Amino acid sequence: MTRHILSIRHGAVLEARLNRPEKMNALTGAMYGGIVDILEQASSSNSIRAVLLTTEGSTFTAGNVSRSSIARRPHDRGGWPIAPPNLARRRPRRTRR
Repeated sequence: MTRHILSIRHGAVLEARLNRPEKMNALTGAMYGGIVDILEQASSSNSIRAVLLTTEGSTFTAGNVSRSSIARRPHDRGGWPIAPPNLARRRPRRTRR
């Protein structure tokens, strides 16, 4: 887990807090890995009912630091080739008929 992601337990809620306000909470590969770790922790626990994603500072997130930081392995379990699978998919635009 990275120091830029804090995991705080509030009863049945697990809070994942982005903690990089000096960079407007811009996400790095390691931060994506930290979020995955928190989600896996919640998934494996019967007592956690919800995960709340929050941030420090006034900006929720400025987005990714750069594609190159995400292309590298975010943590020791392998990483992603470009971006986390759910974030790499884009929905096609609907056209009006």
